[in-house]
Amino acid sequence: MHKRLIVPLLLVIAVIASACGSSTEEVAGDAADAVGETEIAEVEDTADVEETSDTEAPETTTEPPVSEDPPAEETGDSADGMALYEANCSRCHESDGTGSRGPSLLGIADRDADRSRSISQITNGGRNMPAFGDQLSEPEITAIIDYTFEAFPAAS
Repeated sequence: MHKRLIVPLLLVIAVIASACGSSTEEVAGDAADAVGETEIAEVEDTADVEETSDTEAPETTTEPPVSEDPPAEETGDSADGMALYEANCSRCHESDGTGSRGPSLLGIADRDADRSRSISQITNGGRNMPAFGDQLSEPEITAIIDYTFEAFPAAS
């Protein structure tokens, strides 16, 4: 009758010992005097099963990854700048920046190195150019300027 109580007790001790970092062989060796060798083998086999089933699967999340980059609208992405330029500027300055009703934008970066004049011109208009400050946000205006400075280098 005592043997039936000892085996479950040894199982509990083996599981606790394995969770604490002790090996099941140390626990089994200490209990060898109290229980026969056959029962010790059963305890070790059960402890091995307990140890392998104790491993946890890696956590998975269903949330989409968070981008570290702000939206293109906020950064003045030149791809958006191109689309904004085509939609708002190309009818007067042409798609290639050579100008028709509006002046040529070729070499604009050389003429306005700090971009302040370009920002003011697009925002407030002037001469024959309409103001776009009420139609375009600051990031959109910046995107257009970034695009024109990259796309229309000085004429050769």
